[in-house]
Order: sequence, then structure tokens, then C-alpha cells
Amino acid sequence: MYTNQYAQTTLPNPAVQIRLDYLKSFFKRPVILALAIVMTVSVLVTLASNILFALSSDSLLNALNEFSTTSGADLSSSGSFVMNLSESIIGVAINSIFVAAFFIIYFKSKNPSPTSTPASGFTIVYVYTLLSLIFTCIGIFFCFIAFGLFFTIFSSLAISSSSNADAVSVLNIIMIAVLFVVLLSIALTLVWIISCFRFVSAVRKGLNPNIPLSAKGATPAGVFSIIFAVCSFLSIISLISIPMILSALTSSGELTTTQSIALSKFLSTFTPVLILFSVPVLLSAIQYILYAVIAFGYKKHVNAPDAPAFMPVPAPMSAPMPAYVPNNQFSNTYGNNTYGNTSYGNNTNGNPYNTNIGSTYGADNEQQPADPQSTEPDGPVVTPWDVPVNDTAPETICSNCGTPYTQGDTFCQQCGQKLD
Repeated sequence: MYTNQYAQTTLPNPAVQIRLDYLKSFFKRPVILALAIVMTVSVLVTLASNILFALSSDSLLNALNEFSTTSGADLSSSGSFVMNLSESIIGVAINSIFVAAFFIIYFKSKNPSPTSTPASGFTIVYVYTLLSLIFTCIGIFFCFIAFGLFFTIFSSLAISSSSNADAVSVLNIIMIAVLFVVLLSIALTLVWIISCFRFVSAVRKGLNPNIPLSAKGATPAGVFSIIFAVCSFLSIISLISIPMILSALTSSGELTTTQSIALSKFLSTFTPVLILFSVPVLLSAIQYILYAVIAFGYKKHVNAPDAPAFMPVPAPMSAPMPAYVPNNQFSNTYGNNTYGNTSYGNNTNGNPYNTNIGSTYGADNEQQPADPQSTEPDGPVVTPWDVPVNDTAPETICSNCGTPYTQGDTFCQQCGQKLD
């Protein structure tokens, strides 16, 4: 293949390369790879737990119907399985893109090539956090509407079904406490997502050498990640305690034999599903811890003494255009053109054979009278045939016709007389 030897090659800017190498030195750490692996396992386990729940939903529902005095809602096996499977596939597809972003960030940072940059991975994470923030705000809005309707309906039913004012007050206090817990959870989630969005934005902008390195949102993102990790561990304890409580209730003797048998069947089906659901919660707790490690580590990395100083890269400037110099190659000592004619000097095209020569000389080479309105300087008009060969040579006159001639001529050019 032909290679253009005159093609321009762009050399990497030193400031851009220093900034890129410094950021890549952090994101090639094993904690990034560990986070990507944990997220991959979490996605696969979540898919498996959803499929298992879809397959065992009928058994769980039948066990609950046997235990309860009312039959409850009846879900068909095919419908519940298809619904759970479709939700699982959509969730896995979305989370897989997010997981792939961390693999891209790690392996692009691991690559020592100066052209390898993790910008694409940062862009995916940025878009993911932005969409999470938008959908969280929408979910909070609908959550407030649903909770307000539920609170109104529950309060009206409690007032109509109970004539005891103390019972109504207790129910109102319970609803207010539930509302407080819900609002606190929503506030923590919203602040955490906003902090993560600011942190990801700061990391993404750090690739631009014209913007100073910063770790905005890193501290609150790390703190709230630790809080959610603690909540996840508490959720695991709660999930594990549910089968233990139900087993204790079965062996307590307070239930009838039929209810104990039905509850035992329910536990035998529900416990494996519950354990499998506890694994993603445990993995999410590990993810939150890794999020916190990355946030605090990046802040320390940016504020380190060896961090590259802020050196804005100027925008590329084109070379100034050279001043226009007319190519007056026909000029000599007689004027601004070849023959010193001032009328030629007015030719803007630089053509020594100006067509305006007819305005100065007539048909018989007779000089025309000068225009009194002309602004050209007065002076002798020199034609090409009147240009002397040597201004300094001595001149003599022919004795026959009076034509001047120069030294060295043998015959007169006018009459042919032999010169002295």
C-alpha cells in the first residue's frame, strides 16, 4: 500500500500524555478488576435467582394458599415464568453494559500504549449514573404519590373500622414512622446517586488537561457507599432470620397440624430461593465497599504531592499569513516596470505590456499631449527602442547626417557613412 510521505503526523501533547498516564496508573489497580468481577458474579446470580423464583412461584403460592384461610391471587405458571424471565433478561442486559464499562476502564488503563485511553468506559459509567439519577427522581415522585394515597386510604379505613381513639392514634404514629423511614431511605439514595454522579463527572473531566484534577463528590460517595454496605449486611441478617422465625413458629405448637404441614412445605420451597436471593445482597454489600475504596483512593491519588500540576494546553494556532508582496520582476532602475513608463506602473496585474500604451502613443509613435487632469508625475517618457545601451559611454555625431553614435561603431546606423 502506498504511504504518503508528505502526510502530517500529530505528536502527542506532553501535558495530555502526563495527565493520561497519571490517571491510568490509578485505574489499573486490582480494585477496579475486583469490582468488575464482583459485579459480573452479582449479575449472573441475580439472573439465576430470578429464574429459580419464576420456576418455584407456583409451589410457593400453593403452599401459601394451603396455609392461609383465603386462597389469594392465582398466578399461572407460564405467565409468571415469562414475566420474571423477561425482567431478568432486561436487567442483565442493562447491568452487563455497566459491568463492561469497568472492564474497559481497567484494560485500557493497563495498556501501556499512549493512544489507549479509558474515556469510553468513563462515558458509559457517566451515562449510566445520569440515567439512574433521572429514573430515581421519577421513582421518588411516584413513590410519594402512592404513599400519599395509601396513607389516606389506610387512615380512613382505620377510623371507620375502629371506634377507639387510642388505636387510631397508634395507627397514625405507625404510619408517620413508616413515612419517616421511607423519606430517610429516599434521601440517602438520592444523595448517594448525586454524589456518585458528581464523582464520575470529575473523573471523566480529569482526562482533559485544560481542567484541573479534582475529586468532587468522592467523599460523600464513599461515605454513603459505606452506609449502604452496612444496610446490605443488615438486610442479609434479616433475610436469614425469616426462615428461622418461621421454623420456630412451626415447632411452637401454636399452629394446627394442617397449618404446620403447609408452613413446612412453604419453608422447604422458600428457603433455597431466599438463600439464593441473599447472595446478590451480599455481593452488593461488597460492591459498596469497593465503591468506597475507589472513591477515597481516587481522592488521595489526585491530592498526592506527585500529581501533575495544572498546565492548560493552548489551542492550536495557525501560522500567520505572510504579507502580500507583488511579484514585480520586470522592474529596473528606470521605473516601476520594465521600461520606466509610469503608465505601466499603474498596471495592477504587473503586466509590463499594458494595453494602456495606446493612450500615451499614437498610431505613428507620436506622443500625445498630456492630460491636464492627470495626477502622474511629469517626466520624460522612455520607449523600449530609446533605452540607451550604456549611459556612461561618450557620444559623437555623424558628420553626414548628425546622428549620434557611440565609440566602437564603424558605420552610421542612419546613413551608412563610415565613421571617423
